[in-house]
Amino acid sequence: MRASILRAAFFADGKTVLTGNFSGNTQVWNTETGVAQAVKHSEKVTALACSPNGRSFAIGSYDG
Repeated sequence: MRASILRAAFFADGKTVLTGNFSGNTQVWNTETGVAQAVKHSEKVTALACSPNGRSFAIGSYDG
């Protein structure tokens, strides 16, 4: 079963998007290739943010 995306944040390059869902799955997507890299949290993702220079991102979730 797939979980719905709860939060999304776009990087400044316009080619990368960060998504998170209720089950704690967070993925960094390359929008040109459709390839994603997973970052796992055990709880619901509540916030996402990308740095202006595209080198880092922050994930807020109930597990800290």
